[in-house]
Amino acid sequence: MEQYIHLKIMEHEVEIIENFFKSNKKGRAKELLVTAKKRKKLLNEFSHGNLFEDKYIVSIKREKQNPNDIYNCLKANGAEETCFVISENLNIDGKSLDLKKVLKEIVGYGMGTIIYCKSTETAYFEGEG
Repeated sequence: MEQYIHLKIMEHEVEIIENFFKSNKKGRAKELLVTAKKRKKLLNEFSHGNLFEDKYIVSIKREKQNPNDIYNCLKANGAEETCFVISENLNIDGKSLDLKKVLKEIVGYGMGTIIYCKSTETAYFEGEG
């Protein structure tokens, strides 16, 4: 069972890399997922946000940078209640979690995190800036 869960997690992570990462970053990112030590390197790069294709980045106005407004924005774009998380925050990394709860845990803390809603291929990135 544990191996199945691990493979499922990898599947979501590969989808995130394929859908949102810059072409020249995809191969290395996938390589870094295979071991815990290498994974930590990738997670450390998340906070800077320079892994992602610019065409997918939509800035959120400062006054809307709070968990409730981000939640409403994601829901308006079809996000479901449960999302998959990749994060520097090891308490939530690699887990499927409640969207509203995870937003309250990450927004404003500057830890590199991607929240991914598989069915709509919607994602939210929280980073340092």
